[in-house]
Amino acid sequence: MPATNSTLKFILYAGIFLLLLFPCFVNLNSSHNWGSDFAQYIHQSKNILLGLSQADTYLYNQEFAVNGPRAYPMGFPLLLAPLYAIFGNHILAFSLFISSCLFAFNLLIFFFFKKRYGVWVALIIALLLAYDPWMISFKQNILSDIPFALFCWLSLLLLSMKRVPCIWATISLAFTILIRSVGVACYGALLLQLLYRYKKQKRLLAAMMIMITVSALLVYSVNNLLFDIPKDGTYWDQLNSKNFPDYIFQNIVYYYEQIKFHWFKGESGVWRAFPNLLRILTLPVILLALALKVKFKKLELSDFFCFSFLPLLIIWPPQQGWRFLIAIAPIIYEYYLLSVIFLLKLLLPRRLQVATSCLLLFAVAVSYGQAFTFHFRGKNIFAIDDTIAGPNSKEAQEVFAYIQKHTKEDATIVFTKPRALSLYTGRKRAMVQNLTDDVAVQEQLFLKHQVCYFLTNPEIVFNQHLQNFLDAKRDDVVLEFQNKSFKFYRYKKDFCNKRTI
Repeated sequence: MPATNSTLKFILYAGIFLLLLFPCFVNLNSSHNWGSDFAQYIHQSKNILLGLSQADTYLYNQEFAVNGPRAYPMGFPLLLAPLYAIFGNHILAFSLFISSCLFAFNLLIFFFFKKRYGVWVALIIALLLAYDPWMISFKQNILSDIPFALFCWLSLLLLSMKRVPCIWATISLAFTILIRSVGVACYGALLLQLLYRYKKQKRLLAAMMIMITVSALLVYSVNNLLFDIPKDGTYWDQLNSKNFPDYIFQNIVYYYEQIKFHWFKGESGVWRAFPNLLRILTLPVILLALALKVKFKKLELSDFFCFSFLPLLIIWPPQQGWRFLIAIAPIIYEYYLLSVIFLLKLLLPRRLQVATSCLLLFAVAVSYGQAFTFHFRGKNIFAIDDTIAGPNSKEAQEVFAYIQKHTKEDATIVFTKPRALSLYTGRKRAMVQNLTDDVAVQEQLFLKHQVCYFLTNPEIVFNQHLQNFLDAKRDDVVLEFQNKSFKFYRYKKDFCNKRTI
């Protein structure tokens, strides 16, 4: 009998492993879109290997701070550096890495919640994450969100385990913050848990403060001593880019809507009713789950992480949709399941609870299926996509080759996606225009930085601001190159003669 139980357990966990692994092999890409955050991360990883400054990537424009900082924290570039050393700027290699991080994240979530709720509830939470059509679509982006979520939950798991040496939790905590600064929410989680269970945990106060201090010193040492992240052009510019009171309420509404509308609305038929019902019940379900946790004294570190994370998200001006909620998505799904389980036990006899649960899971599966059709209609998700409109497209590679051949390395080039331009051409004085149609303001910026070239693509967001300037100054620019997607102009200024081949 023990052998049989062991065999069944092995089969169960092997099946779970394969279920969570499967989504990693779909929607892989060897090309990338124009969201040029990925280019900045890759460029920083390249600079790590070359021993160059982390600021040596592109020309930062403080007036367009939302475009991104001069340099990101070092965590994600450090993760990408070994891949760049082996494969170079190979999007498929990075895509596989992000998929691997997503698999590890889902597996970690399963083991985290298995300890608390058992195999089946933990498996449902993990599968909701693993087969989320939005997540499968999003993982094609070479961004830090998924690795950040992975290290967040690794830190929470290690901090929750009594027999794990503090050094591992400290290192994981530091690396979480190195990937994204909002990882300091883990500090808030630790402190909130200490206050909540002060009588039981006050003896741990000294150890906790040492852990926080050491991890903070590690973060500072890596970002400021080992790699010397530039002190200007930081996230503070983005915080100062909007009036603080104006966007706080907007962000509260925005992220509540993101949670509420993440349940995809079916395109037709009776199954529209299920996601619509979930949307209506979003707030009551979350409040009920919190009330249950408070009543039965089940609040734990993951809950406190959510409480610390959300205020930081709300005060952050840029709105980036569900991607900013990935780290707390498991908690959101946990709250849904807690409330559903409680209501089923409260309202239905035992013989109907299992049947109703199966019906609800089937409804979720149908909703996911409709969302999957919406995200991937007409796309072969098992084929490696090399046709995404972005810097790897044929037209982009043509204009990049022209720029490399016909401009000097110190030439200043304006393009709406300067970080991608810099990575693919080696022109580190690539910069973005201002977000204004005031020709005089734009010209002042361009003269200040001795801009010599302009690259336009009407398919890219914010391009129109640059195009309006060029239309107004048509006598001062000359078209040097164009193809189906791009136009490359030269500014007819005396200082540009020195930067023209």
